[in-house]
Amino acid sequence: MAVEAATTTRVWRGGAPWTRSAVEATPRAWLVLYLHAEAAPMRPTTVQHLRFLEHSLTPHDVMFWNAAYGVPRWVREYPFDVVLLHYSVLCMRWEAPFERWRSTLDWIRTSDAVRLAMPQDEYVCAEILDEWLESLELDCVFSVLDARHWPTLYPRTGASTRMERSYTGFVDDRGAGSVARLPRPHAERPLDIVYRARNLPFHIGHHGQLKAGIADVVDPAARAR
Repeated sequence: MAVEAATTTRVWRGGAPWTRSAVEATPRAWLVLYLHAEAAPMRPTTVQHLRFLEHSLTPHDVMFWNAAYGVPRWVREYPFDVVLLHYSVLCMRWEAPFERWRSTLDWIRTSDAVRLAMPQDEYVCAEILDEWLESLELDCVFSVLDARHWPTLYPRTGASTRMERSYTGFVDDRGAGSVARLPRPHAERPLDIVYRARNLPFHIGHHGQLKAGIADVVDPAARAR
């Protein structure tokens, strides 16, 4: 990972599990802030994304903190090397309590740690996200969108913060093992189209409604063939 600060560039090297490469990398102390306020367990895909550092060949010291109800002083004042805002905590921007809750993370702005963010659904409440990330004075934002969209979605953050591409999910070795058997050829499958969608809240916007609307159109058309 390379993070550019105002006057220096700090380059940290860490081996990736898929390379199995040995590198001389310094373990870092990470604080990963996430949000989970539901009684149901977190979805496996979210857990895999959240805990991606556990699969680094560099044995980082990682603390995961659920920021749903704030971050206590002893956590805020610990000398972490890195503070990472997981996409689950950034999704708070479209929830009703956001404006009164967001101040619980204002301390990040003055932290001496390298400050990172990994947003998703960046087109939802994009202006709020852009303003929020800029106010935290982050070192780098890892976007899942192509760079050509950054000037539109991040006019403020992109002018002062390094932007990098990332992924919506990470498949760990356990997840890969569960689908180790290759799927059957298409001719042997009972279903021709498999599509996942749900009726999203209206505040997600027009495109959020289209995702479920596609299924409403395609399903009867496919059955009629």
